Amino acid sequence: MTQFDSGTGATQFRAGVAGAQQDAWYDYDINVVIAGSSPPVVANVVKDDLVTICVEVAGAYRYDMTLGGSMTVPRFTANIVDVTGTTG
Repeated sequence: MTQFDSGTGATQFRAGVAGAQQDAWYDYDINVVIAGSSPPVVANVVKDDLVTICVEVAGAYRYDMTLGGSMTVPRFTANIVDVTGTTG
């Protein structure tokens, strides 16, 4: 998880993902936005958590970046989130 704050809102977050399990947390380098199917699904998740998530594809998501410009990333809806560790 890379961002979960007032910028993303209370029910969605930015995360780095990969198509397969990686050896190191920093190898998850595909930026995505994940929204909880309901607030309780993501209630226990905080920045720097390592998670395993069951998702559905929700399309593309465009957001404004702090330093200017915008970014379009894949967006997913999380149905189950399992916190498995932390990078901190």
